[in-house]
Amino acid sequence: MRRAPQILIVLTISSLILTSSRAFVPEYDFSFSTGKDTKYLVAGELNFYGKLIGKEIQTGTLPIDFITWINISNPDLSSTIDYLANSTLSTISVLSSNMIIPDVNTMYVLNITSREIERFDDANLNLNDMPILILGVDEYASFEETLDYGMISFGEIEISNEKTTAMFVASDDKLHIGMKNSPSFIIVPLSLIEETKGGYSFISDNNGSKLWEDSAGNWIIIAKDSPLNLVSFSSLSVVLFDKPESFGLEVRRSTKLPNAEYMLYNLSTSLSSIDQNSMMELPDFLLRFASPSVDIMNGACLVFNSNDTINVDGKEKNFSKVGLLRFERATFSINKHEETISLSGDGKSTLIFLGDTVYNDIPVYYIGGLALPLHSIALWLLAIAIFIIFSIVLRRKGEEKVFGIFPLEIGQKDKKIIKRIFLVLHIVFAILTIILFDSAFNSIFGLSFIPYLSRNIIISITILSIEIVFIATCFIMFGLPTRIGLNTLMNFIGLGKEGKNVGKSLALVVMWIFSLS
Repeated sequence: MRRAPQILIVLTISSLILTSSRAFVPEYDFSFSTGKDTKYLVAGELNFYGKLIGKEIQTGTLPIDFITWINISNPDLSSTIDYLANSTLSTISVLSSNMIIPDVNTMYVLNITSREIERFDDANLNLNDMPILILGVDEYASFEETLDYGMISFGEIEISNEKTTAMFVASDDKLHIGMKNSPSFIIVPLSLIEETKGGYSFISDNNGSKLWEDSAGNWIIIAKDSPLNLVSFSSLSVVLFDKPESFGLEVRRSTKLPNAEYMLYNLSTSLSSIDQNSMMELPDFLLRFASPSVDIMNGACLVFNSNDTINVDGKEKNFSKVGLLRFERATFSINKHEETISLSGDGKSTLIFLGDTVYNDIPVYYIGGLALPLHSIALWLLAIAIFIIFSIVLRRKGEEKVFGIFPLEIGQKDKKIIKRIFLVLHIVFAILTIILFDSAFNSIFGLSFIPYLSRNIIISITILSIEIVFIATCFIMFGLPTRIGLNTLMNFIGLGKEGKNVGKSLALVVMWIFSLS
């Protein structure tokens, strides 16, 4: 009988190995495309690919008389202006509260009021609260570097009474934009064609010394360089363009999250700088709970006003007004059909919220409108059957052993050893239960109570409380019937009350297997 503890220990270790191999968060293959009225937001580590094509513009709408400037005595500048004036120009606009165009080979600053011309070589153009249009010949924009964390969406903005397609990027990282395909570019302050609040611009050399500055915005710059690289430092950058070309995003769950409160504060400040009519002041309580929002929207796609179809593991489902997808990695493409900018995505998701339900592939049985997993129903039926068979049907009569074997003759010393071993295992498993479920909660929802212990104890307690409710629910469905069945069996074989810790410990293991796989 001394082998009983060793056998039970081996059984426990085997269960742990099985749990380690199966305890993972399931992923579901998904693909979808948004419709005309759907709004969307994608967030995480953003890696751009493809092009944004500039919007064709008529030279007559620009505040510059090309013929006058062509006749100037500077042959280098006049030939450049002549080339641009006789070409089909397109424009990409950038709205940012703080940006720089570094290391431009040659810049000609044309003062519209005084008609003065200044030339600067190998210099940097700095723009503060100064949205600009960048015009070139068949130009397009591409994005050169990955954002460690960003939120991106597409929509429309009205400029000069005309709706223009816009890309909105919120990030604390620098946004690098490459303007390409044109040998030279024209840089025009948006304030020359659209009423906006004033800004400040200056040109500096590579040592940081100011060579030129202006706050009136009555200038145009001819930049002789290609590509023309722009860096936006603003928490919100808006890029206006005509249409995407093979443009999309590879989005991953970021390991470098920003300070959420700082990011949202800067975002509201940047929005106010870009649009004086949007003086957005975030309330303190929203800033305090900014971190969970960023955590949830890390490797995520949020859709609004949507009844679009989404294909999940080959099954067609529909969003109900809103939807949320969370994933480790996914690919999204941006397409324009007529005036609609649509989003198409595919990947593997750990959470698919359809607006009125959370998708899962667990077989369920409905009892009075309540969906119960078939695994849970089967475990409860098995537990009840074990209890009836081993506590009632095979109940011991007097001193007679059942089948001539049970209960086993287990010494008190062995019983105490079993009790102590499984008491320790029960404590260890209880701690592991919290850790494992917290890890699963983090994979599914992006939230974990552990990081918030040192950052915000209220949020940490809130997350832990939700996890405990989830654990309790899983225990009732999977752990409790296992415990009842095992306690019945332990009592039948002769362990009695010393076997209760066996049921407690292995019930947690069974709960892991069915809840986390």
